[in-house]
Amino acid sequence: MKTTGISLIERGSPVPKTTRRGELIVALVGAGGAFTSPGGRGETNLILVHRDTRIAVDCGRLWPESIGASLGFSRSDISAFVISHCHPDHTGGLATVAEMCRYIERRKPGLVLPDALEPHLWGETLRGGLAHDASPPLGIDDYFEVARVATGGERACQVNVGGLDLELFRTMHAPDTATGWQDS
Repeated sequence: MKTTGISLIERGSPVPKTTRRGELIVALVGAGGAFTSPGGRGETNLILVHRDTRIAVDCGRLWPESIGASLGFSRSDISAFVISHCHPDHTGGLATVAEMCRYIERRKPGLVLPDALEPHLWGETLRGGLAHDASPPLGIDDYFEVARVATGGERACQVNVGGLDLELFRTMHAPDTATGWQDS
């Protein structure tokens, strides 16, 4: 779906829950870094709104509290999550969201999950706190409607979420010693 325009909503401003005519809203939940202080600029997390689809790009430690009254959003307004990488400032709130959605809201939000990210996100980041909430142990599919995406190496991959085409690509975010995307 092509967008007719993109609107940027500054951090702390109310965000419309729907758009019309193909407009895309990009709302900053935070625009800081990993070690932000309370009341600071927050962790770098976004919300994309396209028609009635609301996508959270990353879900850092402070995300569950950051989207509240100032943005006019709640967890239940989010259609799907896209996680860029597994650092805590991008995933630290995801376990809280998963439990709240499963046990309080009784729903499974969407999760766009590139195949290269799954062993790290579930196996190293979320499983320890979420798998043992039941017997037999739960898996990531018990908490999310997972859209698995084949990354295919260095090339970008595309996925459609609620009528919005997203292009996911690999980066050399960390570690500092990486010489290419393969070891980053």
